[in-house]
Amino acid sequence: MTLSVLGSGAFGSALAIAIAQKGMHVTLWSRSKDAARAMQDTRENAARLAGHRFPDTLSVTDDIALATQNDILLLAVPMQQLRSLVQQYKTIFQGKTLVACCKGIELNSGAGPCDILGEYAEKIALLTGPSFAHD
Repeated sequence: MTLSVLGSGAFGSALAIAIAQKGMHVTLWSRSKDAARAMQDTRENAARLAGHRFPDTLSVTDDIALATQNDILLLAVPMQQLRSLVQQYKTIFQGKTLVACCKGIELNSGAGPCDILGEYAEKIALLTGPSFAHD
């Protein structure tokens, strides 16, 4: 099984590292071409999670088409950006299992992550647990 983590902040990077350490092939997607290149070259996310090396089974890209070739997509973006991400890429997300890895509710609608994903996909899940976010 292969999967992708969309969102290369501290939490997305930590998820990708933890999964890759188990020997699975993971693709970590960043919106920023420069950030993706730096992470791939240095094998760490120095800006968001310094000191945590990327396993060999983790690759980084800014190419959404490449990142969404896997069947399972972990969406590790801030809650307030979840809807726009799914709307923007709804066509290439079709048939994929979308896993929300964000907490809270959408402020303008009161919707939770599964409510939002359920509007765009049939196979959805929610990853919950402790967070190390500063907020």
